[in-house]
Amino acid sequence: MPTAAEVLQRNMSRTERRNLNSALRWAGMRPIVKCGIEACSHCQLNCVGCYMRKWPRQMGILKFDAFKEFVRLNPSIEEIELSNDGEIFLNPELIEIIKYAYVRDIRLTANNGTNFNTVSEQVLRTLVEYRFCSITISIDGSSPESYAKYRRGGNFDTVISNIQKLNEYKAMLRKGTPDLAWQYIILESTDDETEIKRAKEMANALHMRIYFKKDLNGYQPKNPAMIVSECELSYGKDFSTYAMSPVAGVKGRCLPCFQMFVAPRIGYDGSFIGCCAGWKKLPAPNCFEANLDKIMSSDIVKKIRAMVQGGPVVPESSCVDCAFFKEMSATKNYVRDEELES
Repeated sequence: MPTAAEVLQRNMSRTERRNLNSALRWAGMRPIVKCGIEACSHCQLNCVGCYMRKWPRQMGILKFDAFKEFVRLNPSIEEIELSNDGEIFLNPELIEIIKYAYVRDIRLTANNGTNFNTVSEQVLRTLVEYRFCSITISIDGSSPESYAKYRRGGNFDTVISNIQKLNEYKAMLRKGTPDLAWQYIILESTDDETEIKRAKEMANALHMRIYFKKDLNGYQPKNPAMIVSECELSYGKDFSTYAMSPVAGVKGRCLPCFQMFVAPRIGYDGSFIGCCAGWKKLPAPNCFEANLDKIMSSDIVKKIRAMVQGGPVVPESSCVDCAFFKEMSATKNYVRDEELES
């Protein structure tokens, strides 16, 4: 637990931060209160069809000192998502980052997904002791055989064991967090009623919410009616709207494009990426050197926001290669203002 000196070093509590943000909104401003910073772009697995293999980009980890500087530059930030392209738990400085966020009263999440294969006992305890808010764990299949067909290099039994150890720490320390979610992608290797029903039973036993997700590479299930019944996942024409089964707290469409307005994504090196589906560094100031609200008002960000709402295409963005944007363009179902307010 943090020392008394560490607690006294807090510049602003979450309540004080929320009061500041409320005052800014009252003044007609919309401060960014949530964002995502990529803790690590490396991944130890070699999943079939992973988009990271298609689009080359520099790899690295988020440094603790850079995280501290970002927090200093952005007093309005209340919540930070740490997972993005790589595996968060490969970052050797993760424990220091978690502890510092706790001292600064900033909520941390890893809801974009982790494979949870490589997690030390010390990290597991830190997640619970320092109140890491929530984690989504990608487990495709409910048996070692089905899991291994897609998550190449991963170990199903290791993942389940790590979840059990985390739950043991939650019980021992009498903490309710992190909240755990099981993400299950419908693939040729996982499109099986027995596998799906077993996954739901296992998730319940592990105290996890479970939701099902479409394969972004376009796999179509053998028995769509069973998928609708068991997974609440419809394979309608609007791919963006029905990319995943209902998740608690999510209303309507769940598009990564929304992040460009309310919760922008930042690379491990401070580069502005925009959303969790982005992979190109945008020509914007480095987020470890400038206030995020100012970056969000830059010309390039304004242009991309206009693009996903039906404006001119921005060639230097990765949106032009994104399945979600292509679907929006084809259907003319762009991001609407009312969706951003929900």
